[in-house]
Amino acid sequence: MTNLNDLNNKISLLKHKLKYESLKEELTGLKLKSENPDIWQNPSEAQSVMQQISDISKIINMIDNIDKQLQDISGFEELINTNPDSDLEKEFQNIITSIEKEISELELQAYLSGPYDRNFALFSIHSGQGGTEAMDWASMLHRMYLRYFDKKKWAYETLDFTPGEEAGIKSVSLKVSAGFAYG
Repeated sequence: MTNLNDLNNKISLLKHKLKYESLKEELTGLKLKSENPDIWQNPSEAQSVMQQISDISKIINMIDNIDKQLQDISGFEELINTNPDSDLEKEFQNIITSIEKEISELELQAYLSGPYDRNFALFSIHSGQGGTEAMDWASMLHRMYLRYFDKKKWAYETLDFTPGEEAGIKSVSLKVSAGFAYG
């Protein structure tokens, strides 16, 4: 059973790894930059700044939310230790599981901190050799990945699509426009 001390240690390490204080300063600078009317003369720069604001805000909000949840349930753990109750323990464990899931998502953000990880991704499937079966398999992969992108709520667009002669597809290329899609 995970205790609050372990979770507090994890979130502290993540704050250090993600450079939490630097992110807050960067967010403030980006917000000031977005308030400058000159930035809106260049739509691609404005879009880039707004995307950075969105990505950084998401990370900061996740950290703040986890911190708040950990503070809120600290008294809950003391109550369980002094007055054991199976219903309270079950509820406490559900909350801990939820926090662990959020921390896992933050850990993924920490691992995806390379210079290109935040970028969109170009994604291609080619049937290669193998005839109709290979083209049918490529079609199944295409549908599977589209469902995955939809489930993740990632925006994507088809750049190129070549259908097979009898069934399936010869090749398809997609642009996945989501934060950390490349990573």
